[in-house]
Amino acid sequence: MFVNDDAHQNVKIREARESDLKPINSLYRQINAQHYQGAPEVFAQLPDEQNQEMGELHRQICDVKCYFTVAECGGNIIGYTTARIKETPKVSFFTRTFDMPC
Repeated sequence: MFVNDDAHQNVKIREARESDLKPINSLYRQINAQHYQGAPEVFAQLPDEQNQEMGELHRQICDVKCYFTVAECGGNIIGYTTARIKETPKVSFFTRTFDMPC
């Protein structure tokens, strides 16, 4: 999907790939830092070591039950979202997740 207007300049929404891990992790860390700054009593500060979160992001991108998309503009990843297919006894639906893992 493409969004093309003056404010969004050809933003492409597509499925995430393994090659997107580093820019996704960079955004993840920026978002966490803002959350931690605003509410340190709720959010944990991430350690400098990134191997654990990179592994978790990789798992989500490869998980067939996880829908992981990125927003790309000018070849740069500028956003991402995840969703997970969840089944209940009565209804099968998508749920939006706010925590890791997906």
